[in-house]
Amino acid sequence: MLPRSHASLLVLASVASSGCYLSHERAAGADVDAGGPTRFDASTPPLRDGGGRDTAVAPRDAASGERYFTLEEVSPELAVEACRANEGEDALVTVRYALTETCLRTGPVWAAVSADTASVEVVAQVWREHGVPCDPTDAPVERVAHVRGLGGGEHTLRPRGGGPSVRLLVNGAPPPFVCTGPRRPEGAMCDYACECEDGLACVPWRGDAACTGECRRPCNDELDCPPNQHCPPADFTLASLTCAPVLSNPCPDESGCPPGRACVAGPSGPEYCQWDLRLSASIRHPCRDSGECDRGLVCVERAEDGTRACEVLCETAEMRCPIMHECRADSRQPWICEWLGE
Repeated sequence: MLPRSHASLLVLASVASSGCYLSHERAAGADVDAGGPTRFDASTPPLRDGGGRDTAVAPRDAASGERYFTLEEVSPELAVEACRANEGEDALVTVRYALTETCLRTGPVWAAVSADTASVEVVAQVWREHGVPCDPTDAPVERVAHVRGLGGGEHTLRPRGGGPSVRLLVNGAPPPFVCTGPRRPEGAMCDYACECEDGLACVPWRGDAACTGECRRPCNDELDCPPNQHCPPADFTLASLTCAPVLSNPCPDESGCPPGRACVAGPSGPEYCQWDLRLSASIRHPCRDSGECDRGLVCVERAEDGTRACEVLCETAEMRCPIMHECRADSRQPWICEWLGE
């Protein structure tokens, strides 16, 4: 049985409204790394709306039966199953934990890397839905965390919340001549990411019997992939699940798509589910219950002040959000689809 702790990290984005297309706008002077929270700085302020949207609704007691979501941390088990990692590329670390209650759903896994890269914490989070039945269960989860910004050498990775650490050996950057040839297409063999076409990574094989890789897009979920691809179950050859083209029609009608998405026709293949949400301040409004939110959004509570608003949850750190938004977080803000700015 994996170690588990549910240190609550109840979270909610601040909300505001103004102007033309305002969903979320940075406060003047806020400097947030667009690459996400790989480098975690507790002093970084959360993203704020610049236009002064309505104040989020204050919380009520959870016993009220209101349905809303909070974000919690769990204690994961780490493993380095990729046969190698290269300087300048994402290192892929396997993260395992268990969903212990039926009201939990998977959340992002990500790495908090100190400025000098001496400390690497791997964080696993889950979304808890309140106001619904919550029975004991034991559902195993396996995800892959992307660790960015590590130089060559040996690094120690620790799970935040406790548990055994693992060591990760990062090779040096590739020789200059390696990256000068023609870029290789999806599925081609590779040793370095620079050998692959733009948008692809060199995903290493599992184990060390023979160490090579393939030009692929790593994924944990369908929304980590381009719109006309999905994230099928792995054959455990590679160190991560990888995106693949949609070969059959996953949505014969709108009811076949998750909330907030609709069927669209592929350019040369089957239909697929695509976001049809247009996030704005008017639909990211204060709430007490998810029933008050538009289709595809849920009511999310923030730990800092207990306020709630309608948001799109990020179930992975790399999740593709509706247009003009991306998954972001910092020391106080949840993993939600945040506005990129005008």
